[in-house]
Amino acid sequence: MGNLGESSPNMKTTRNRRRVTDAEVAYIQAHPLDTAESLGAWLGRTASSVAHIRERFGRASERRGVCWRCDGRPVWEESREALRMGLCKGCYLEEQAMRAEEDALSNAVRQKRFRERQKGDR
Repeated sequence: MGNLGESSPNMKTTRNRRRVTDAEVAYIQAHPLDTAESLGAWLGRTASSVAHIRERFGRASERRGVCWRCDGRPVWEESREALRMGLCKGCYLEEQAMRAEEDALSNAVRQKRFRERQKGDR
C-alpha cells in the first residue's frame, strides 16, 4: 500500500480534468431547478461533473432571502416547498398552478389513449 495521496493501480485517472471557475459556480447556483444534464451542456461539462459541483458548492446561491425567479420579493418561508425551491409566495403559487395545468393535460392525454385502446379491444 502506498502513501496517502498516491494513486493506486485500481484508481481511475483522467487527464482532461479542469478546475471549476467562479463563473461556472455562479451559473449553476443561478439555475437551481435545471437538470445537471442541461447545465452540463451549457458549460461543456458532464452531468456527473455538475452534480459534484453542486455537492461541493451548493445547489443555490446563498441569497436565500430573495426569490430567484422574480429577484425582488422575499422567499416564502412559511411553506417548506417554496423555501426549498427558493420562491416567493406569488412565484410559488404560479409554479403550482402551471404544474396543475400540466398534470391535468397529461391525465387527459393518458385517459384518451386508454379509451382508444379499450375501443380497439372490443
